[in-house]
Amino acid sequence: MRQSHRNVRRHGGTAVLWGISFLLVAFALLLMTSCDNAKAVAAMADFLQPKACPATPAGGKTLLPEEPAADALPGQAAPVPEVELQLQNPELPNGCEVTSLAMVLSAQGYPADKVALAETSLPREEFWYDDTGMRHGPDPDTAYAGDPASQTGGWYCLEGPIVEAANDWIAANGGGASAYVLTGMTRDTLDALAQAGTPLVVWVTREYAPVEYADYFAWQLPDGSNYTPYNNLHCVVLAGEQDGMYRIADPLNGWQQVDPETFWQSFSAMGCRAVAINPD
Repeated sequence: MRQSHRNVRRHGGTAVLWGISFLLVAFALLLMTSCDNAKAVAAMADFLQPKACPATPAGGKTLLPEEPAADALPGQAAPVPEVELQLQNPELPNGCEVTSLAMVLSAQGYPADKVALAETSLPREEFWYDDTGMRHGPDPDTAYAGDPASQTGGWYCLEGPIVEAANDWIAANGGGASAYVLTGMTRDTLDALAQAGTPLVVWVTREYAPVEYADYFAWQLPDGSNYTPYNNLHCVVLAGEQDGMYRIADPLNGWQQVDPETFWQSFSAMGCRAVAINPD
């Protein structure tokens, strides 16, 4: 945590500065006895250079600052939002994302029915075939691919459509909050948010297994590139932490307690994708 200079007592400031100066000079002299001047100067410059935060993983959208959860999501309401379980079946056999979003919206004061949310707010596009038989479909970060209410014709979406659906639902129900993309967060940030009880829509794999791809159902995206979808993508709600385990509201399997290491392996393999709702 950062400490304000106002908290340092004036009469101790001079002594602290002299002490720091002495240590830096001693460090420089020690280096120069074993290295040439150029190396010593370079080492000193590196020692004084502020260190950058970890880079956002490939595919990351917005990385939270390396701060406690309360700073990362300012204005988080107290008490901790209570997540009520919603199951996707039978209405939405391929609607784990929108069902998870309905749980998080409801916990944050915007009661949401999963079917109404899917029908009125979730961007989605159907597949189509050209004259050569080539299958065409949407970018899952732009629209849900297929129909979440279909057992065989629904695939999934990523963060973009979930943020759009959340903001549309919030605007239609009084406003006052926004969806945030938290993709790319570090494990420390994930742990802090879990400990704070901040409900998150998160992308993992079914049963937290290794990632699989559906080579049998690739399609062409609007930009002309080919897309091979995940075969075991799943979306759940990280609702908090209890007794060292993550509390998970799984729209397929109900309430679960998942080992944080097991969760992280699946979550990070899927690109550390997450969405939260926070007051404006």
